[in-house]
Amino acid sequence: MGELRAYALGISELRSLAGATNERRDEIRTLAEQAYADRVRPLAVRDLLGPIHRRVPGAPVLRTDDPTPADLDLLLTGGPVPPARAAATWRLVEAVVGRLAWSTTRVPEVDLPAGLLAGPGLPVPLVDGLRVGWCPLVQAAAVPGLRRWLAGSEVWVDEAARAGRAPPDVLAFAG
Repeated sequence: MGELRAYALGISELRSLAGATNERRDEIRTLAEQAYADRVRPLAVRDLLGPIHRRVPGAPVLRTDDPTPADLDLLLTGGPVPPARAAATWRLVEAVVGRLAWSTTRVPEVDLPAGLLAGPGLPVPLVDGLRVGWCPLVQAAAVPGLRRWLAGSEVWVDEAARAGRAPPDVLAFAG
């Protein structure tokens, strides 16, 4: 059991992140930059104490599992992601998916039915504590916490068709 983060986005759009072509690559790079634009921490008192504690103002504050530009480049070229960078890359993928999705929801404490999710088809190893997968909209109705959210799916399907994009599926990140 754990939190489920669900996104209405076509699986083909997710898979197009790996090995993206020029125009798509630029779009994804822009979305990733927007998603991580707020990673700059304001100066704290310890930053003013002395050179040993000084940080360059405006420098990004990164944890070891935060995505880097190198993670994005590797994903965009379609190369296999090393296991040590998998958690950061999945965070990056989810951030971009969140910006591309027609709709999103969170469901706390959900048990996903066995066999519901198919693999995402990206060259990123799975990490402990995170399940990533997809299923068609109609199959996602098997998850009680998603039924109300899925009631709006006709609108997403229509919007996707008007935009010339793939019809949405449900992409799930659980953990």
